[in-house]
Amino acid sequence: MRESNYFLYIVSRQGEGEHLTPGNSGVGRTSIGPGIHDAPYGVMYIITAEDMFRHSGQRRAGADTIKRAILSFYGVK
Repeated sequence: MRESNYFLYIVSRQGEGEHLTPGNSGVGRTSIGPGIHDAPYGVMYIITAEDMFRHSGQRRAGADTIKRAILSFYGVK
């Protein structure tokens, strides 16, 4: 079984809940393929586990490391 991909979700427009404030973000694992995907309230950036490890230099990474690795991979500041 292959490793799941890593994602970074960035909220870009106000949602109905307090947790959907523009600029908020979250990270996690997904089976969705790599790329930049539109999402209901923002954008989802997805990279493979291999790319995540290459950009972070770590096998086990925390949320901040995952976020930095994904932003670095896509060249987002």
